[in-house]
Amino acid sequence: MSQQITSFFNHVNVNKRKVAVSTEDTDRENVPTNNKRQPAEPDNNNNIEQTVTASLKTVKKWEKEFQIPIGYEQSRTGEVVTKIWCEICTKYSTDRSSSLVTGLSRVKKESLGYHVKSTSHERAVAAKLAKELKDQNEITPLEKGFQKADEKTLIRMDKLFRTVYYLVKNERPFTDFKDLLQLQKCNGLEMGETYFTDKAAKDFACVIADVYFNDLKELLHGADYFSVFCDGSTDRSETDKELIMIKILKKHYPNMLFLSLEEPPTTKAPGSAKRNREAQELAEIMDDHFLKPAKCNGTRWVEHKLLAVSKLLHNWFIIVSHMSNYAEDNTNRGEDRAKAKGIIQKLCQYNTCSVWIG
Repeated sequence: MSQQITSFFNHVNVNKRKVAVSTEDTDRENVPTNNKRQPAEPDNNNNIEQTVTASLKTVKKWEKEFQIPIGYEQSRTGEVVTKIWCEICTKYSTDRSSSLVTGLSRVKKESLGYHVKSTSHERAVAAKLAKELKDQNEITPLEKGFQKADEKTLIRMDKLFRTVYYLVKNERPFTDFKDLLQLQKCNGLEMGETYFTDKAAKDFACVIADVYFNDLKELLHGADYFSVFCDGSTDRSETDKELIMIKILKKHYPNMLFLSLEEPPTTKAPGSAKRNREAQELAEIMDDHFLKPAKCNGTRWVEHKLLAVSKLLHNWFIIVSHMSNYAEDNTNRGEDRAKAKGIIQKLCQYNTCSVWIG
C-alpha cells in the first residue's frame, strides 16, 4: 500500500522534445553581424531540452586548442555538428555518466574547457598513458617506485593503504587520515613522515578503487551471465543517490558486488510536486505537517518499512482527505482518479483502520 501511495505522489510522464539552436564560434573574424546565425528564442517550458550546434571547422579548431581528440556526430546535411564527446574518456574513463562520454548535444566551447580540467578526464589521460607504456613493455612511475622500495617501506605503505581503506569503508572524511596516522605512531607503529595529508588519502583511495574496478571488469568480461540491481539510497549528506549493484558468480558462488553510486538528474517525476504541495496545504489547514510518503521496498527493507509505515500513520487523515478531493475532481485524469479511489478503499477498510486506531 505504501508503494501505491508513493507512486501516486510521484507520477505523470511528460515526453521531452528538443529545440535546435545554431551557434557559431564567437571569435570568428570579419563576419558581418547580420550574417551570423541567431539562436532560437528561449522557451519557458522547463521540459524542453535545447540542442546547440557548431560548424565542423569550429569543432576542429577546439580540438587543436584543447589538444584532445573530439568525436562528433553531424546533421544529415553535414553542415553542422550536433553532438560531441571526448575520445579519450569514452575509452578510458571510469565515469560512464559524464556527458562528454555519452555524448553532449550542447556543442559549446565552454563545456570542453571545463571537461579538460576535470579530475575524471585527467585520470582517463593517465590511464591511457599507463596502457601505452605497458604496451611498450615499459613500467609506470608507480611501479618503478615500488621496485626501488625496500621491505620496510612496503610495510609502511601497506599500513597507509589499510588506513585509507578503513576511512572509506566507514564513510569517514579524508581529514581524519592525519589524526589516525598520528594515533598509530603513538601506539609504536612506524608510519614515516610523508603522505600525512588528506590529498594523499584521496590519491590512495583512487588507487584502491581502480584495483577493485579492474577486478570487477575482468569478472564481467569472463561471465556468462550477471544481474544488475538498482535501488534508491542516500549518502551522509542525505542526498538522493542511485545504488547500482552486480550479482555474479565468483568461484562458483553468487556474489553481490558494488558497481557505482550515481546521482540521478532528478528524483521527482513531473506533476508530483503539485500533489505534494496540495497535500501540504491541506495539512496546514488541519494544523498538521505532511510528510512525503517513503518507499518500503529498499535494500535496508526493515528500516524502509518502518519509515514508510510511520509516515503513513502520521499522514493517514491528510492522505484520505486529499485523495477524496482528488477523486472527485473531474479535471484530473480518469486513470489517476480511479487509482486514488482504490487507495482510499484500502485505507478505509476495517482491518486497516483498526491497526491505525489500535
